[in-house]
Amino acid sequence: MADVPSNAPSHCPGTGSDNAGKASACQGCPNQAFCASGASKASDPAIQEIKEKMASVKHKILVLSGKGGVGKSTFSAHLAHGIASDDCKQVALLDVDVCGPSIPKIMGVEGEQEVSLQDVRKEINFCRKVNLPIIGVVENMSGFVCPKCQHESQIFPPTTGGAMKMCKDLSIPFLGKVPLDPRIGKSCDEGKSFLTEIPGSSASIAYKDIIHRIQEYCATHQSDVETTA
Repeated sequence: MADVPSNAPSHCPGTGSDNAGKASACQGCPNQAFCASGASKASDPAIQEIKEKMASVKHKILVLSGKGGVGKSTFSAHLAHGIASDDCKQVALLDVDVCGPSIPKIMGVEGEQEVSLQDVRKEINFCRKVNLPIIGVVENMSGFVCPKCQHESQIFPPTTGGAMKMCKDLSIPFLGKVPLDPRIGKSCDEGKSFLTEIPGSSASIAYKDIIHRIQEYCATHQSDVETTA
């Protein structure tokens, strides 16, 4: 339940329950006195303040998606830039992702790859905190391979050294780069293996090399729980 404190005992009724601080499960909980006082049910005073401030905003546009990493921040930033090009409009952009806000970086001088690297660093720190072994880092969608001429272009050129430098700084193995190939998405849509459909492509070769590195790791770390960032 969302209203159960992280330090609450099992079977906590929740801070918003009528039994908060009174149930048998509340005995010995450090939050018992606070919950029993009814203060936990009081409305957050900040809510009214936010309502008053948002009342002055004529149009509020929320950019949502069903999954992460699809470009919400990038689209939102350019949407804001486009609307703000009209001198008669006042535009504000708020990143509601309190855990990994990327809008401040996107709106500054930093490149989009650096924003992605910041998220990866957070994941690496998480893995280290919970003692989850890290096999290595894969730079996915690294460059774009034209299906016609096979030329590879850097869509998101690194501004701070990229994933390889990050891995060197954090002492983590860099497993390889997988270029963005439109045929990968086509294979997925058709339920086919890209590795067997187009085995000679640079993306397939990159996948196979990364798989080999992972297999080598697993051969020497038999009982560990592994992950890739």
